[in-house]
Amino acid sequence: WEAFNTRDFEKTGRLFAMPASPVPKLAWAAVAEVRRAGAVSLHCYSDNKDAVNTLLKALATVPRLTGGQRFVCVPSFGRAGPKKEPVLRVYAERYRKDSASKPDDPDLE
Repeated sequence: WEAFNTRDFEKTGRLFAMPASPVPKLAWAAVAEVRRAGAVSLHCYSDNKDAVNTLLKALATVPRLTGGQRFVCVPSFGRAGPKKEPVLRVYAERYRKDSASKPDDPDLE
């Protein structure tokens, strides 16, 4: 966790999944953000099973859309907004073949 928390989470875009979010569009948006910044943060309300389903389907769709490239995902639960509603956050970054790889490796290019 120590190494994970050294990341600059402000540099990554945030995508919000809703039940009606088109899965392929959400997947492509995630790919585009990972290509741009090396990572993306996907969010949804964790008490909405349809939104969670959409978010996870989008992540599972990435290899099919990109010819096999993969993300490494780290999920976390928290609360957001003035009502402190429960949210699922999934931090996704490009898969690197070894831990010594630099973030700018062209795995998703």
